[in-house]
Amino acid sequence: MDPLKKQFEDLLLGIKTDIARLGILDLEKELSILRHEIGQPDFWLDSERAQELSKKEARLTNEVEPWFAIKRGVEGMLNLVEDESLKDDLSVELSKLQVQHDNLKRERRFQGPFDDHDVVLSIYAGAGGTDAQDWAQMLLRMYIRWAESKKCKVKSIEQ
Repeated sequence: MDPLKKQFEDLLLGIKTDIARLGILDLEKELSILRHEIGQPDFWLDSERAQELSKKEARLTNEVEPWFAIKRGVEGMLNLVEDESLKDDLSVELSKLQVQHDNLKRERRFQGPFDDHDVVLSIYAGAGGTDAQDWAQMLLRMYIRWAESKKCKVKSIEQ
């Protein structure tokens, strides 16, 4: 078997496994039900509830659609893998799709009810003199570096 085809098939299997394991299928069902409800003629009679459901629909769409888009992309590339003239382009596309898959898995980590909110972190040296102040500085640097490595914005208000 062609190694490139095997890599695409492995990626597709990983994506399908993650879709099932991470509950994306359940979210898709919920989104389908929500879209049906939004399509009802009396949907906007209760505007507050309608706005809440519209926001939920947008959030679910943002969670679900990238997974199925990458799945469709890999399936499309699998259809082209037999064409020898496209091998270089396909290997570049494979790399991009693998990075997208890794990013999607990373984003799924933050799916709690408050994970889309900002964080205010306070670190106080307290009693302990210079050693406590040094420790607080090291702890602050550690948190800042972690946040930056996760591509989070960091803003120091006061030191």
